[in-house]
Amino acid sequence: MEAEKEGKAVDAASGSPILIVTGGFGDGHRRAAEALALAVRDLDAGRPVHVVDLYAALSPKLYPLMLQGYRLTLSRAPELLGGTYRLTARLRAGRNKPAEVFPGFFRFPPISLRRGPLILLPRLRVPRPEFSFPERLRLGRSAPLGRPAPFRPPRVLAGHVLHLLEAMRPAAVAITAPVPALFLARVKRRAGLAVPLAYVATDLLPHPAVAEPEIDRFLVAHGRARAHLAALGLPEERIRVTGIPIHPAFSAAAEVRRRRLQGDADAGKPLRIVVAGGGFGMAEGAKRLLEPLADGGRTLPPLRIAVLAGRNVGLRKTLGDLRLPPPHRLAVLPYLSPPQVAALYAAADGLVTKPGGLTVAEALTVGVPLFLFDPLPGPEEENARFLLDEGLAASGGADAFFRWVGTVADPTTRMALSLRLRSALPPNAAEAAAREILHLAGAR
Repeated sequence: MEAEKEGKAVDAASGSPILIVTGGFGDGHRRAAEALALAVRDLDAGRPVHVVDLYAALSPKLYPLMLQGYRLTLSRAPELLGGTYRLTARLRAGRNKPAEVFPGFFRFPPISLRRGPLILLPRLRVPRPEFSFPERLRLGRSAPLGRPAPFRPPRVLAGHVLHLLEAMRPAAVAITAPVPALFLARVKRRAGLAVPLAYVATDLLPHPAVAEPEIDRFLVAHGRARAHLAALGLPEERIRVTGIPIHPAFSAAAEVRRRRLQGDADAGKPLRIVVAGGGFGMAEGAKRLLEPLADGGRTLPPLRIAVLAGRNVGLRKTLGDLRLPPPHRLAVLPYLSPPQVAALYAAADGLVTKPGGLTVAEALTVGVPLFLFDPLPGPEEENARFLLDEGLAASGGADAFFRWVGTVADPTTRMALSLRLRSALPPNAAEAAAREILHLAGAR
């Protein structure tokens, strides 16, 4: 009887679902979770896969307001997010010196409102540079992983997470956002859970705060990211280089683009440039690069510019009103699905974009030359720094943009650059990450 019960338990575990937890405050986290779910289903069609936005699951009524607040912070005071990113990175690395992390970030000047009492608010009106980075994060070896930063999830929220895990009983949990990873790791410790956790990085360098001892596997983009986490004291056998999970349509688009470049020897053809700003369509900074085109006076090949405005209705109008002189043309597109974006990249000669982790991974997979603008303070700055250090992207103002256009206009240069970009990250990242997660589920 005991052997029979044990056999049933094993059978139940083998069919237990995979839970993929994401955070809807970044469109890339959600896209990576969806790509990972597709890969798990392809490898194990009989196993249930659930994708859960942790913020929406914990507070469905407040979630829309939280998301609006996040978007407002992105557009009005992105330096607050950057300061938080650098502060938590330093704290995890054992450098608790907040004043040195972000000068002025902890000074709260009094603001007097016409109605109501005197309150303290952080200074929100911070000038935003066109394209400048803070000092490089200096992440030395931290204290042993047995003594992490004193973060304790609120009991009510921790109870909701435990209820979610008990209801689903997953064989393994994959997490594509840093804050949910930190939260689940601490809940796992406090409740003494045995469920395996895997953190799937969606940026080129993972945030140091995710280096938690309760996380059983770290899936990162490249070797430098592996060394980045190992320097924090993580055992190297827990860190795997899989790449960043993206939709399979981009791998197919890479082959389409390769064949197109082989037969594209005419340097006089119009150049097809895509301008992207992520799922929220934050591409206002691209207007600074394109406005000089309206003035004329520059010798350039004919440009066919497609702007991915995402869900940003205001951006569609702002750039839609921009009139370019012949022979240049500009079209503003709404939010597109991943396969639609992949098809656009396959036909593109260059991509002008913010350096979001998923957008960068998709472009590198397809082999589209990159020109970067307006990285958000924090992880996007680290993504941009990596790409510039490795010679995988260009950046700057309008003059640098026009020089980049002249470079990608040469068919031979486009082909060589495409080959180099496609080798920057491991191929088939979603499948590799899914195999690691299924291995964790089977080893439970």
